[in-house]
Amino acid sequence: MPEDSSGKTEQPTPHKLGEARKKGQIAKSKELTSALLFITSFVVLNISSVYIWDSLVTLMHYSFGQIPSEFSYGISGIYLNAALKTAFMVLLPMFITNFLLVVISESMQTQFLFTFTTLTPDINRINPFEQAKKYFTLKHYMTALKSVLKIVIVFSIVFFALKDKFPLVLKSQYLSLWQLIHLSGSLVMDIVIKVGIFFIFISVLDYFYERYEFVKSMMMTKKEIKEEYKRLEGDPEIKKRQREKQRKMAQSRQMGAVPGADVVVTNPVHVAVAIQYKPEIAKAPIILAKGRKLLAQEIKRVADENYVPIIENQMLARALYKYGDVGVTIPPQFYRAVAEILAFVYNLKKKRNLR
Repeated sequence: MPEDSSGKTEQPTPHKLGEARKKGQIAKSKELTSALLFITSFVVLNISSVYIWDSLVTLMHYSFGQIPSEFSYGISGIYLNAALKTAFMVLLPMFITNFLLVVISESMQTQFLFTFTTLTPDINRINPFEQAKKYFTLKHYMTALKSVLKIVIVFSIVFFALKDKFPLVLKSQYLSLWQLIHLSGSLVMDIVIKVGIFFIFISVLDYFYERYEFVKSMMMTKKEIKEEYKRLEGDPEIKKRQREKQRKMAQSRQMGAVPGADVVVTNPVHVAVAIQYKPEIAKAPIILAKGRKLLAQEIKRVADENYVPIIENQMLARALYKYGDVGVTIPPQFYRAVAEILAFVYNLKKKRNLR
């Protein structure tokens, strides 16, 4: 598959996403928070409408009841203070609810990310040329188009809502105060519900769009992925050479241990396992070396040169190679089989010594 013009065809690695997160670069939708604020504000106002009405009535009673025969600046200050207190108490529930909502919404979108990196001074933020470039990007055009569409659709919702209620609006002059309040409340409720549903729909689309744009901006070239891997894990070629060197050193250590073995169990061609049993060192036999194919042949050669007995036992050799580890005692399930072989080897040595 050919790469695009930028060459960034690979998905971002977890490391790059983690580094971006540390800098405060994450996918989040401002529309989602705005939509939730809009709906929550209306819900809180609707729930507390009785409390708001009672507070306003109390304020009016207080104000009209305290009107003096002569107006003074001291009296105006008292009225202003009472009005501000009432406004504060009326709006406080909505402010608290909205504050908590913003914190929860942002925390859920950012997965509780708190960073001061975005507050670090950056000369590009006040560079007029850098700022001007943002006005000629696809993202800026999409944001502008989104704003225009929102305005048009909201006005359309309001227009059709008023159109449906227009006959009742014309008759509003004949309605009582409570009927007029009920009509206005019904009209506002209808508009807010429809606008709220639209905002939620837009915010969900915007959230997925922002995620798409964020992942797109984080895309990497194959070269970047290789360089990141080298930086984090080391050069693959160097690691390969190191592993080869370590393997050869391990083989060399094994070959050096073979002359001290009591017996070498073979497959007979493809597998060889060198075993030593010294009760003063370990309670069970220890595997000094094991190998397949060429390494097995090398173990057998060294064993033969050093007069170490070589016993053919196909099943035991394969099992010890598969389940045993070099430098460790053999697994318990093989004690009996290995003990029989060691007993045979010791008896064989005794017979040779008697001769």
